[in-house]
Amino acid sequence: MDNPSHDQVRDVIDRLQRPVPDLSTLLSLLCSPLDSLGLLPPQYRRYNHSRLPSGSLKIQRHLPTLQRAILGHIAPTWDSALAEEKASLLVDQYFCPDSFSFAYSSAGDVAIMAYATITSQPLTQYGIHILTRLAFEYPVDRLHSALFKAKKLDPAVRMLAWEDCVRSILAVPGKVSNTIAGKTSVPVQLEHGHYYNNICVRTESLVFSLSEENSTVPRLTHATDAKILQRITVKTEATILSGITGSVVPERDELWESAMSIILGKEWDTGHARIFVCWIFGGPFGSSRNEKALDAFVEQVLSTWSSPDHVKHSLLSRHRYMTSLLLIAISYLSPSSEVATTVSLSPLFISGIGLYVGHLDPSVRRCGMLAAEVVAQRAGKKLDFGDWDGDDAGKPWARELRELIEERDIDAKLSDIESPESIHAENVEEIIAPGATTRATFSGTPDGYDSDDSITGYASPSSSRSASPTPSELDSIEKDPTLNVGTKKVPRPVYLVQLGDLLRSTGGAKSSTEPHDADKIEMALTCAEELIRKKKDYGTELDENAVNLVYGLIGLQDNYELEDFELKRQGALNAIIACSPRKAAPTLIQEFFKNQYSTSQRYVALNALALGAREMASLPLPPSQVAPARISFPSKMLPAPLHQQYLGEGTQQLIPLIMDSISTSAIDKGKDTSADKVPEIVRERRLRINKAPGISLVSPPGTAFATALSAMSPKLTPFIEVATEYFITPLINHFWLFLRDERTREDRTAHQKGRQQYHGAGTGLILNPVVLSHFLRTLGILVHAAQNAPEWMALVAPEALELAVTIGTRPVSRIETDTEDDEELGHQRGKEASVLTAALELALVVLDGCLDIDGGRVIGLEHTTLLLGIGEWAGGIFGQVEKGVKLQGGGGAHETKLRRAAAGVLLKIDDLTSKWRRSMLDTR
Repeated sequence: MDNPSHDQVRDVIDRLQRPVPDLSTLLSLLCSPLDSLGLLPPQYRRYNHSRLPSGSLKIQRHLPTLQRAILGHIAPTWDSALAEEKASLLVDQYFCPDSFSFAYSSAGDVAIMAYATITSQPLTQYGIHILTRLAFEYPVDRLHSALFKAKKLDPAVRMLAWEDCVRSILAVPGKVSNTIAGKTSVPVQLEHGHYYNNICVRTESLVFSLSEENSTVPRLTHATDAKILQRITVKTEATILSGITGSVVPERDELWESAMSIILGKEWDTGHARIFVCWIFGGPFGSSRNEKALDAFVEQVLSTWSSPDHVKHSLLSRHRYMTSLLLIAISYLSPSSEVATTVSLSPLFISGIGLYVGHLDPSVRRCGMLAAEVVAQRAGKKLDFGDWDGDDAGKPWARELRELIEERDIDAKLSDIESPESIHAENVEEIIAPGATTRATFSGTPDGYDSDDSITGYASPSSSRSASPTPSELDSIEKDPTLNVGTKKVPRPVYLVQLGDLLRSTGGAKSSTEPHDADKIEMALTCAEELIRKKKDYGTELDENAVNLVYGLIGLQDNYELEDFELKRQGALNAIIACSPRKAAPTLIQEFFKNQYSTSQRYVALNALALGAREMASLPLPPSQVAPARISFPSKMLPAPLHQQYLGEGTQQLIPLIMDSISTSAIDKGKDTSADKVPEIVRERRLRINKAPGISLVSPPGTAFATALSAMSPKLTPFIEVATEYFITPLINHFWLFLRDERTREDRTAHQKGRQQYHGAGTGLILNPVVLSHFLRTLGILVHAAQNAPEWMALVAPEALELAVTIGTRPVSRIETDTEDDEELGHQRGKEASVLTAALELALVVLDGCLDIDGGRVIGLEHTTLLLGIGEWAGGIFGQVEKGVKLQGGGGAHETKLRRAAAGVLLKIDDLTSKWRRSMLDTR
C-alpha cells in the first residue's frame, strides 16, 4: 500500500496537470516539491503554504512526471504571469537549479532528469531555453560527479544511467536544429560546433580529474628520464589514451588524421613524444603490437622533421621534440624491421640531415647529427660525428636521449607500481621538484594563550565622518570609465602593434566592460602621430600595421570628450597617409565609401588624404601636433600669416581654405599672363618692383652643414610616384561605382511614396551637398599636388574634368529633380551652390595645370568635346549668376565664390581655345 506522503506528491502532480485557478495556488504548488528537494530559493518561501513531508518526493519516481507537467501545462500558460511576478526562477529550478543550489546532490540529479525529459518530448521555446542554460551551467563533468558520487545506486544501475545521460546530451544539437528548421537562429551555446567543442573540453577536464583521484603513479617530472618509474608513468598515460580512443591505425581515417594533426601540429616536449609513440604502438593492451601503424607514423614524422621550413624556422624546443619523436619511434621497431634501413636511405632523411648539418645554431645542428647516428646504427651501419662530451650546444640532452632509447617505455611492467616496496628511495625523490623550498610556518602555543597584549583592541568613540565605501561600491567606482579617467596608468605603446591594439580594442560605441577605455584612447592618440612618423624608415613595421591603424583611427568616436581628440586623430591619419601611402590611402578610400561612418568621420578621411598628399608633395601645411625634435624630420611650416590663420581654423575648414588659396592662385596667374602682353604695364611694373642690388648677409659657416644634414634626413615618398595609382584613380573609380549603386537603389524605390523612397543625398551621406562639396575640394587638392606626375595629362586631367562636369550638370540624386521644372533654371534646378562652386574649382585647377604643362595642347586636341562642354556649362552658370538668379544654398560668400570660379574657368578655356582653335577638329 502506498505511503500517504506519496499520495500528497501525486496530488500536487495531478493539480499541476489540470488547470490551476490562480497564480497564488500555482506558486504554492511549485514551492512544495522544491522545498522537499532542498532547492527552493529563500525569497519564495513565503509561497510555501502546504509543505510536503521530508523525503516524500523521490527524484527517480516523481521528478520526470513533474517536469513533463511543467513543460506541457505550466510553462506555455503561465510564463507571462510568472515573469510579471518575477517567479520564473521557480519553474527553472525544476530543470536547471541556480548557482545557490549547485552544491546540493539533488541539483545534479535534477539536471540529469531534465536532459532525459526534454529530449524525449517535442521541443518548445522554453525547452530550448532550458537546454541553453544546462549546456553552460551543468556540463558533462558536473553530471558525472552527481551520478557516480551517489553511493545509494548499484554500480550497474549507475552505468546504465550514465549511458542514457550521454545519449541525451549528444542528441541536443540535432533535436534543436530540427525543431527550429531555419525559422530562427540557433542559440550559440547549442550550435553544433560550439556545443560539441564544449563537451570535448569538459570531457578532458573530467578525464583529468578522474586520473588525479584514482592514479597512484607520480607525474613525469623529467622528459628524458630513463628510470623505471618514469617509464611506467609513460605507459600509464598511454593506457589512458588507448582506453579513450582505442587502437590508432591508418584504416581509421578520421581518428588517424586527428591524432596526426595533434601530434605534429602542436607544441609538445620529449615527455609527450614518449607517450604518443607508446600510444601509437599499441599501449599495454594485448601482446600484439601495431607495427603497421608505427611504420606509417615514422613516415609522417620524417616528412615533417626533414622539411626545409621546419629546419630553418622552428625553435630549438620544436627541433628537440620532432627529433625525439622520430628516434623514439625508430627505437620501437623490431631488429628485423626494414623501416630503419628504408629511413636511412630515404631522400627526405638524407636532405634533412644536410639541412641540419648546415644550420648555424650548434644545438639545432646536433639534433640532425644525433638522428643520423641513431638511424645508421639501427640500420646496421656505422656513423660517428664525435665530440659528444661536454655541457655546451645541447650535448647533455643528446646523451640523455641516446640513453632513453636504449630501452622501450612500452616494455615496462605496470605491476611494478602496485607494490609500495618496489618504489625505491631514489624514485621517490624524483617526484619532488628540484629546487623546491619549504615555507616557514608559525605555530601557536599548545594552550592557545598569547601573552602579547599589544594587539588587543580598544573601544573608540563613534566618528562623525561618513562611512567608508563598501567593497562593492569600490568595485563599481573602479569599473566606471567616467570616474576612472587618468587613475590607472596605461603603458605607452612602443610598437605599432601595441598602438593598434589600443585603438581597435576600444573603437566604436561605448563599452562599460573595461574600465580603461578612455585611458587607452587617450594614450593611443597622444602617441599615434609621433610613433607613426618614427617608424617611417624602421623596416616593414609601418606597412604591416598601416591597414589596421587606419581601421582603428577612422572608427574612433569621442565618447569620453577627450581633450584635442579631433586634432590628434587627424594628425595621426595625416601621418600614416604620408608615411605609408601605398597601404593606407587605398584602405582609407574604401572605408570612406562605406555607409557606417558619420559626416565628421568622412571629413577626417578626406582631410587626411589631402593633407598627406600635400606633405608628400612638399607643399605648405598647418603645423603638426608633434614637436619637430621628436620625429626624424622637421614639419613643413606655412608663412607666418597663414600659419596663424590656420591655427584659428577647425579641421573641417582647412580643406576649403587650401582650395580657395589654390583657385585664387590660378586666377591670379591668368591676370599676370594677360598683363604681360601689354608693354606699358610691363615697363611700369619693372620700374616699381625692381630694386638696385644691396648688401646681402653672408650665411654663417654652420648653415651649409645644417642644410646638408637636413637633406640627409629621411624623406617621404614623392607624391607624384603614388598619386595616380593609390590616390586619384581609386577615389574617382570608387565614386563612380558608389554613384551607380546609389542611383540603382533610388530607382528601385522610385514608385514608393513618402519615407519609403530612398534618397542617396540624405543627411550624413556622401551625396549630400556638405560631404560632396568637401569631396570635390579634396580631389582638387590631390589633382593640384600631382600636377607633375607622368600620367597627369593622359589620365588624371580628363578623368577629373569629366567628374566635375558630370556632378555640375547631372543630378546625383532624385531629390534634385523632385521639384517642378523651371524654364529659367533648367537642369541647374536643385544643385547646391557649394557643390557647383567645388566642381568649378576642380575644373579650374585642372585647366590651369594643363596650361602650365603644355599650353593645353593635349586637353584641347584630344578631349575637345569635353573642353567645350565645360565652357558651355561654366558660361551658363556665370550668366545665371549675373542675371541675379538665386541658386539653392547661394547668397553671400557662396555667390561670390561661385561667380569667381565660373569666371576663372571661362578665362582658362578662352586662353586655351584661342591658342589651339585652328587645330581643333570641331569647334561647335
